[in-house]
Amino acid sequence: MLDIVEILRNDLQRVMKNARDRQGISQEEILYIFVKTRQVLERQNMKEKYQTLNLYCNWMLHTELSESSRGLQALVEISQALRTIYPISLSGQKNANDRVCEILSLKELRHEMIQVFLQIKVDKFLLDKYVFWNGFVQSFLREIREKRIAFPPSYNIKQKRGKKLDQLKQKMKNNEIILENLWLSSDGQGEQVHWNVSVLGSDDNVFRGPLMFTEDRSAFKES
Repeated sequence: MLDIVEILRNDLQRVMKNARDRQGISQEEILYIFVKTRQVLERQNMKEKYQTLNLYCNWMLHTELSESSRGLQALVEISQALRTIYPISLSGQKNANDRVCEILSLKELRHEMIQVFLQIKVDKFLLDKYVFWNGFVQSFLREIREKRIAFPPSYNIKQKRGKKLDQLKQKMKNNEIILENLWLSSDGQGEQVHWNVSVLGSDDNVFRGPLMFTEDRSAFKES
């Protein structure tokens, strides 16, 4: 009798095989891949090991994230980047947008998906070729647009316990966190996707920049 992980592997392999045969993948199949991959991470206790992949899986499946430790950590890191790099970037010495793209890391997402698919023996052709990965990314980014990663109300944070939340509370106490929400947007179908962050207590004060690939095309197989 097949165990649940083997069933999930077969489900993922069937979708990937169909996509390979068609040389393309639908929006529904992409959502299905994230659903099944998230279940694999849970069953195999791999959510901590593959935090970026787990973040994007949760981002796909929820209308808002306020309990994701990796999502909250992204807000902390972007806060730090905007506090330290943004003033310097105005002089051209550093680029705050590059740092934000590193934090949201589509590169790390791809690498973690490759590792998980190799581990459970699922076809990873969508991850190997630039043209397929680019299409895959554009499709799932459309799915998570306008879904916010948000700090929960401060009283919720104060009532919860745990090492990561204790660190978060200390950063809030030290005024190291200046951001409240993170979301993606675009100006229309096929347009450039942008990251957006709003400052605590002010939805009108928003930083914005283009979400860029951070992986060189040479890292992909071309044939």
